Formats: sequence, structure tokens, C-alpha cells
Amino acid sequence: MQLRKLTIPELDDLAGLLGELSEAQSKDAIPGGAYLVGGWLGTYWSEPFLRGDLSRSLLYYSNLLVLDPLADYFDDRSRLPTTHPIRVRRPEDAKFNTVTSGPAIWSTHGTFMAFRDDPDRAVARFAAIVENLYSLESLIKSGVVVLRSQWPILSDRRDALATSVRHDVRSQAMQSLARQPSTADDAFAVWDNLRGLSLSFSGGAIPSDEPWETQHIFYYLAKTLAIADASGAQYVPSTERDLELLRTKVGSAARFTHPGGFLEEVARVVVPSFDVPIARAVEMRESSSGFEDWRSTLDRIRRAGAADNSEELRERVQDELRPAVRAVEAELGRSSLLSSLDKTGSDFIFTGGLAAVAATVGGGNPYVAASAAATSGLVSWIRRAYGPRSQGGPDAVLAALVRRSKKS
Repeated sequence: MQLRKLTIPELDDLAGLLGELSEAQSKDAIPGGAYLVGGWLGTYWSEPFLRGDLSRSLLYYSNLLVLDPLADYFDDRSRLPTTHPIRVRRPEDAKFNTVTSGPAIWSTHGTFMAFRDDPDRAVARFAAIVENLYSLESLIKSGVVVLRSQWPILSDRRDALATSVRHDVRSQAMQSLARQPSTADDAFAVWDNLRGLSLSFSGGAIPSDEPWETQHIFYYLAKTLAIADASGAQYVPSTERDLELLRTKVGSAARFTHPGGFLEEVARVVVPSFDVPIARAVEMRESSSGFEDWRSTLDRIRRAGAADNSEELRERVQDELRPAVRAVEAELGRSSLLSSLDKTGSDFIFTGGLAAVAATVGGGNPYVAASAAATSGLVSWIRRAYGPRSQGGPDAVLAALVRRSKKS
């Protein structure tokens, strides 16, 4: 591929051009709004290992706001704030050492800046990012997934972010929550690629610096809210503890976390393979009211099963959605979904595993092909071919998921 023949000076030129484009877009609101999902998805959404998570999210959110991976790759991190150093007293002589940490250190892993002295790695990583984006071209072109660079926003709102962190550092409620013990699964994020790293010196930090041990948790929350706000999007935390932190900061406006486990159960019932929601995303949203009806259906099921354990949730989703899937299958006159399900009752296992992703993405470009087919009139042809009744509401979304292109 020609991308892998680029030189460092040529990448420098590309970095400048992409920087200008991201600056121009940074203040553009997304028509109709969008959702910025916390956790790894908002940052690493284009990576093959998260393709399953992305696919499941497209079952639920009409539009996703995500961070631009090329902007993250090329930015020089000069717009990150200076963090408050922590002075730690040495027991042997009562003097202190100064400990400095923060995103300026953590965020450079895997970036152009880190690879600059190794041209082969710098070019290889750039090419991999572009290939990931190309495989998801239909989502980007259609606006289902909206990319934004975080760096102009962090620069424009630098003072506001600093004020927010100072407020949270002084807040007893925020400090109490941030200092609660956590596990690897529910630790707070301190940067896009890092969760759970906390600074605590067992009384060694001098008293005036001790409250600043939690500053990175607060900065990450503030910058995530700023990125969402700049585009008119809503931040959706990925864990219950993230939701609790958000509620403590902004009050009762924060309603729910990203329903990852629930969407896994939905996918087991309605998705024949992990790539279908990606390939059919535009078609699923052909009628905005239909997609909203579909999401309302999922919301109703999710709320009803809020207290369910994992087995009860699986049964609830099956009981609610499988009759609708079968009705749509009958309407379409083909068994594309049910042939993927074990008639004895065991479900097709929906997985976003790396091996499955690599096998699909590696052989051609099904995402671009699906987009081209949709825009050339395939959707309307299928509707004419498979029955007199035009489907609406949730059934229209289910039909888009159930349908599969004929094999040549």
C-alpha cells in the first residue's frame, strides 16, 4: 500500500493539514445530537479488537461521537495543562521529593511523537489507523459516527477545565468518592488509555498537596464533558462508578450508564453476525422515527430488567424480541436469521473477538460494499421484492438487521 511508503517529512505535512481540518470542525454541533460513550469505545472505537463493542452500540445509539484517532496520533500534546506536583516527604531526612504525573506523560504511547525516530513504526501505525477508518467508511460518511479532535477543545476550554478541577479537588463529596477502594473493573479513568492509576503516599504527601492526588480523575471527567458539550452530545458513562462520579458533579441530570451487557443479550437474538449492525447502520436509520421507536422498545426492556441477574436478563430479552424477529422473518419470506440460531434453544453467540474481526476485515471491504449497495437503491428494491407492506417503527430496524445480501 502506498501509505506505507510515506516519509517522516510527508507525515509532518499530513499532520499539519489534518490539524487545520480538525480545528475547523471542533466547534461544529452535530445535527440532532449524539452520544459519547465513556471507556475504551470513545477513543479506540476504530480498532479491530473493539469492532464487536462498536457494532452493539450501533443497535442502540442513533449517532456516536468519537475521538479522531488521527488527531490523537499526530498531536504534540502541547495543549495539555500543567498538573499540580505532589511533594512527598522522605522519612529518612524529612526532606521531600516532587512527583509529577499526568496525561502529558501517559498520552504519548503509540503516537507519532513517540515513533518519530523510528520511521518504519511511525508509518506503519499511521497506515493501520487509516485502514481501520477506511473499513468503517460508510459509518463516517453517513454521519452515524462523528469524529472530533479533542485537542482544540482542550485548548479553547483550558481555563474552564482548570477551574473545574480546582472545584472538584476542594469538594468533599468528589474527594470521598474518588478515594473509595476500587477493583480493576470499576476503577476511574485518568486518561483515554488508562484506568485505575491513583497516587497515594500513605501520609507521605504534605497536607496542602494531598487533595491533588485525585486531580487526574477530575480532569478526565471535565475534559470528557467538554468534548461532548462542544458538539452538542451527551456523555454516557461506561460503569456505575463513572455514573456516580458524574452524578456527584452535575446532579440528577445523569440518568444511566452505557448498557453494554444488555446490548450483548439483544445482539444474541437479533444479529446473525457481529458485522451486520455496522454494514446496515445507514439502512437501520433510514426512518429516524423508526429508529427512535426501536430504541424506545430497547429502553422499555432495559428498564424492566434493571434488577435482573444475567440469566433473567437473557430470558427477558429473548421473550421480548424473539417473537418480533420471527414475525419480521415471516414478513421477509426468508430465514436468514433463524438459520443462524440453534432450533433447540441455544443461541448464536455474538462475539467481537479479534480473530473473527481479522478474518472478516482482512478479506476485502464489506462495509464500503454495504454502503454502496444501500445508496444504489438496494433497500427500496428489497422492500418491493419481499412484500406489499412497508415496515415502520421497530420492525423496520429489525428488518434491516435480519436481511442479508444474496450470495453470488
